[in-house]
Amino acid sequence: MEFRVLELFSGVGGMHYAFNYAKLQGEVVAAMDVNTVASKVYAHNYKNPKYLKTRNIQSLSEKEVNKLNANMLLISPPCQPHTRQGLQRKTEDKRSSALNQLCSLLLKCESIKYILMENVKGFECSQARQQFIEALQQAKFYWREFILTHTQFQVPNTRYRYYCLGRKDQDFNFPSGKIWEQVHYPANEMDTIS
Repeated sequence: MEFRVLELFSGVGGMHYAFNYAKLQGEVVAAMDVNTVASKVYAHNYKNPKYLKTRNIQSLSEKEVNKLNANMLLISPPCQPHTRQGLQRKTEDKRSSALNQLCSLLLKCESIKYILMENVKGFECSQARQQFIEALQQAKFYWREFILTHTQFQVPNTRYRYYCLGRKDQDFNFPSGKIWEQVHYPANEMDTIS
């Protein structure tokens, strides 16, 4: 399968880098972030791509997503509303509004078949996470959630992160109903992702 990636909350392009590093077949067809400084760094990192848009994700429409024919979302919404160090205003924080828009788009954009979301530890207990999971259910996605740290992958940085993998049309080969704290991929599970 060839992936057509829509990278939202793109920042400096970390998810794009991970997509390239994983050597998955496909391309990033659009990247969006409201932060002008982050977008300048993204533009530098990826040689001024024409698909980069510095704009508010709340303005993204179903028509635009369908025109891109994107089948994968890579998203890393603002973590400030959910971080253990911050004010923890969660969905009351206006930075959560873009995630609300994304949840409504999931129900309308039939071309999206795969999702990877990343956020801070603490997101898993939030109202925003509940809203996101409900949107996945309504859009008929299968999903699995993880709390992982870089040290599990031999990177010397203990920084726990929340991840959610979602896909349509095929469930995963390991149980749902819990948040996994280690990567679990039985033989040939990775083959079924691509």
